[in-house]
Amino acid sequence: MPWSSIGVANYSVRYLKELLLHVSVVPSVNQIKCHPSLPQQDVVDFCHQMGIHIIAYSAFGSTGGPHFAAPPIVALAEKKHSTPAKVLLSWHSTRGSSVLVRSNNLSRIKDNCELINLDEDDCALIRVYSNDLCKKGLFRRYVYPPFGIDLGFPDAAM
Repeated sequence: MPWSSIGVANYSVRYLKELLLHVSVVPSVNQIKCHPSLPQQDVVDFCHQMGIHIIAYSAFGSTGGPHFAAPPIVALAEKKHSTPAKVLLSWHSTRGSSVLVRSNNLSRIKDNCELINLDEDDCALIRVYSNDLCKKGLFRRYVYPPFGIDLGFPDAAM
């Protein structure tokens, strides 16, 4: 039976291009780790170009990650009378991505569903923050087990 829809996870541009040579249907989604210190803009741009929806996981970086205290994130949260978590979730949404979040706390689950509006200037602040992390060599995966193979992500070579 031919597939009418497929999804992939953790596919870099290199592996998406390779996959597309061998399938008759373009993946509907690519679930990738994504946050301001790992924006994966090349993957996001390629997926948007190909009509592949991004689902971001590890959207905050990691539990207790640095983005909750990052000055531009905190400043936006204060400006919007919101929280750093909502700023980060809204940033993903503004980029056109869905977000996977995890919690067993009912109030936090409800809170995560309430996004805020970020305009282009707000997103530019996060982009500058993200670009600054890149210039400082601080793009990173907070959890990256040694898979023993090159997954095609520039930040995660063997």
